[in-house]
Amino acid sequence: MLCSQTNAAITDKPTVIPSDFRLETIDSGDEIQINDKREGLVVAHVWASWCGYCRREHKLWQALPKEKNVLYVAISYRESPEISLSYLKYQPAPFDRYAYLDSDNAKKIGVRTIPDTLVICRDKVLYRHTGSMQNSTFKQLLTRDVQRAAKQCEEMI
Repeated sequence: MLCSQTNAAITDKPTVIPSDFRLETIDSGDEIQINDKREGLVVAHVWASWCGYCRREHKLWQALPKEKNVLYVAISYRESPEISLSYLKYQPAPFDRYAYLDSDNAKKIGVRTIPDTLVICRDKVLYRHTGSMQNSTFKQLLTRDVQRAAKQCEEMI
């Protein structure tokens, strides 16, 4: 697993999330299924507190301009829930849910490097940005691209 500053292009090619894909929340261990939300979108952000690019990008997430009917999920990778929670205690961000991603599930959704941000509708990844985002890219993803994905999602439901 690499921590990357590469700004990969957002793809319009939807990829399917397997039906057995599950995550555990880092606070309670409850199971969540981000590929089964019936209405709206899921913005899933894969990160780790040990990743310098993730920490830099985390500052952008702290000022997150939330869209209606979108579930925002922060997914920590390759660190214990205790370490993630400790980091979030001092560097909070307005995500709706906080989850943990193991290596097997990372492969199922194609996570190869972090940070990695996915925009999901039902069982499809509509957009993905792999690598660290600058402020302008972040704003574009979380406004124009999420709104565009919402329209695509409405057509799929």
